[in-house]
Amino acid sequence: MEDFQAILTKSPAHSSDSKRAVRENLLRCMVAFGSHLQDGRSRRIALLLATVWLVGLSDLSMTVTARNIGQFKESNPVAASMLHDSALLSAFKLASLVIASAIFLTFRKHWFTEAACWFVFAVHVALAFIWLSYFTHMS
Repeated sequence: MEDFQAILTKSPAHSSDSKRAVRENLLRCMVAFGSHLQDGRSRRIALLLATVWLVGLSDLSMTVTARNIGQFKESNPVAASMLHDSALLSAFKLASLVIASAIFLTFRKHWFTEAACWFVFAVHVALAFIWLSYFTHMS
């Protein structure tokens, strides 16, 4: 199987369209990454992380929306200090997701990593319900 660097540097032979080349390279990367998820634990961690990313990006969107509506207090003191700048807040939250994902994927073969990933997943699901409650009471 090709490694990621070879995939990213290979350009499609039949396409001069840059958007198509990007899509093809992205697809190749996904296939190459998927080949590293042979065992059940790795697949579960990847699926949990995909869900955590989905809820994490939703959390970011809801945080910015709630801040714009007003009467919002961020519970995370680090994020609260960045609440005035959406770009800075977004960079912080995205960096947090990237770093956590890198750690989980690096150590994906260990049982403790899966347990920690399930915990992070549960916290994010709870966070989604908190946001649901928040916006229900706002309307």
